[in-house]
Amino acid sequence: MLTLENLTLRYKKKTVLDRVSFDFSEGCTTGVVGASGIGKSTLLHAIAGLKKCDGGKILSSHERISYIFQEPRLFPWMTALENITVVGAEKSLAEHYLHALFEDADEVAKKYPHELSGGMKQRISVARALAYAPDLLLLDEPFRGLDAETKTVVQRLIFNEMQGKTMLLVTHDDDDLAFCEEIVRMQGSPVSEILLEKSGSRKNE
Repeated sequence: MLTLENLTLRYKKKTVLDRVSFDFSEGCTTGVVGASGIGKSTLLHAIAGLKKCDGGKILSSHERISYIFQEPRLFPWMTALENITVVGAEKSLAEHYLHALFEDADEVAKKYPHELSGGMKQRISVARALAYAPDLLLLDEPFRGLDAETKTVVQRLIFNEMQGKTMLLVTHDDDDLAFCEEIVRMQGSPVSEILLEKSGSRKNE
């Protein structure tokens, strides 16, 4: 269950969501779309517990929430492997995801963030999020900065690992939305409602 009840959120003293109520579908991937700056990231921050609600409430039955941000947010003093296991994951699981995302996984595991490219760091953040074994995964433009081939690898890993679990994907890329079973649109200024725009089957892998 993931429900918004009369939710109000403010960002830099500006109201971006105003008494919004909505029930997200459980166990599927929902694409969240809307104009730039409308409050999509702010909503994800609130669902993740990173931002306090300014009114109303968020009801969730999820116990383990992972978040893949637009930027990697790695600890600079930790190796790639340590940045994954920091969430409490077993080393073997972290290595599993490294090998799924990198051809030279053993070498990457030893490197520190400053030794990695932006795309490599983003893949480490993906591995960390999956290694936490979430029952709710929040994704905020997670594939930006990845080349086409790498993006395909990352997408397939995420959507295969999270099959049957709940994901919210904020994106402006129609290719990403092809993986979503539902698409909802935030609209209004401030946002006064979230509307189901499309419901269908996720792209076959």
